[in-house]
Amino acid sequence: MIGAGPIGMEFAQMFARFGSRVTVLFRGDRVLPHEDPEVGAALTAYLAREGLEMVPYTKVLRMESGDARDADAPRVVVATVDGQERRFAADEVLLAIGREPNAAALEVAHAGIATTRERWISVDPTMRTNVEGIFAVGDAVGHTSGSQLYTHVAVLEGGIAARNAGNGGSERFDPTVVPGAVFTEPEVARVGLTVAEARAAGFEPVYATYPFAKIGRARAMGEREGIIKVLVDATSGRILGAHLFGPNAGEIVHVIATAMATESRSPRPILDAVFIHPTLAEGVQSAFEELVSAMPARMAH
Repeated sequence: MIGAGPIGMEFAQMFARFGSRVTVLFRGDRVLPHEDPEVGAALTAYLAREGLEMVPYTKVLRMESGDARDADAPRVVVATVDGQERRFAADEVLLAIGREPNAAALEVAHAGIATTRERWISVDPTMRTNVEGIFAVGDAVGHTSGSQLYTHVAVLEGGIAARNAGNGGSERFDPTVVPGAVFTEPEVARVGLTVAEARAAGFEPVYATYPFAKIGRARAMGEREGIIKVLVDATSGRILGAHLFGPNAGEIVHVIATAMATESRSPRPILDAVFIHPTLAEGVQSAFEELVSAMPARMAH
């Protein structure tokens, strides 16, 4: 497996559980480099314990065939690892280093539609292009506008574009309230900013991490791996983001995403709500309770 993003990780674990011996080559020190560092490190360690060979700090140079006369012959991936050249033999190689835009194939330039330097269609937060009456959404606009290559994001953006096109409105897409998930097992999920992203945006983030091992339902399920990490702005108490690694993380994250969809983005409803016991979602409330002492007095119990 070349690449350690969401697609690479889902397929790497899947093939390993099918019985294949899997080697994952990736550039950085952990998988899922765009996720919270604690989450990426936790998944890296988990997959290594499952038997996947994890090879960080790798730069792939080329792929060779073991026998040029036989298309089904084993391949050899030639790469540098920490500056030293290594060769990795493989029956099959899955390249999962991201997707490229095809705006050039659509010939949008003939319509005068601007694209970014990375060749995604350029849009503003209302999903308008630079050409009057033309909108673009979903994978076509890439990450530049804050979009994400997820189906549910395309659906959201499509609704915004349709409404703005129909009534001349200025409804805006807000990427900071859109959740996403990686369907490894355990799952990875996030909504909002990481700590580093929050600081870069000028916030003063305060965060707490709560382990799944302390959640009664998780222990009963035998699922002790994972964390729930939540962060708020120290000044306003508004939720800035959440990052999860654990069973059903892609479901649990919606509790925080719903709170972030409100005008106040306050954790108050989560703190005041009654959570069923025993459930995994209780861990969300426990994580925010860890933050109470660091939050403004008006947000505390």
